[in-house]
Amino acid sequence: MNSRTWQYRVVGCAVALGTCGGSLASQEVLRPSTTMVIRQQLESIADEVAEKLQLEVNGKVAVSVQPSADAALAENAFVEALQRRGFRPLLDAGSDSAGIQLSISVLTDRAQFEKIGPGGFMRTVQTDVEAREENRNERSVAVLGLFHRLSRDTVSQRDAEVPVPHRGEGVDLEPTFFERLVAPLIILASGILVVYLFFTVRS
Repeated sequence: MNSRTWQYRVVGCAVALGTCGGSLASQEVLRPSTTMVIRQQLESIADEVAEKLQLEVNGKVAVSVQPSADAALAENAFVEALQRRGFRPLLDAGSDSAGIQLSISVLTDRAQFEKIGPGGFMRTVQTDVEAREENRNERSVAVLGLFHRLSRDTVSQRDAEVPVPHRGEGVDLEPTFFERLVAPLIILASGILVVYLFFTVRS
């Protein structure tokens, strides 16, 4: 009887430890960094802008992004979106071979953190972009619009402030040893132990 009670206690501890480790891992590992959230917002805006371009497939588009903290992120997002649409993006704004000049201004790219309790923050990420299209063949200019993205979620710690840190600066966003190795091992060991003790108790 005592051995069976001891086994029940071990099973309970294993389940509790696995649940705790799983929750910690999910909170820390699955949350995208603020830079990644901004990148996703820029990708969404770039897709919307690309849809508005009146250009034949394989047409050349010169992409020009106004200087900002995340100019490289914006350039990459628009280049990828244009390529998916079948266009040929160019980063040389002065290239005469491109029929369309796409000028991008990143008006807002900020993150704010509001403390909501012990070890928790409400993260608000906002991106505003204005896009302008210049058709060199028709000698016309058109403002494609002002594009806005806003997202909110909860995180366990601040990973960026306004402005978002440049590459190589600010907080180190690399996963910790616990996130990379210890937490998955705890979850795996807990699952194996629960299954083993379950069949041991039944027998």
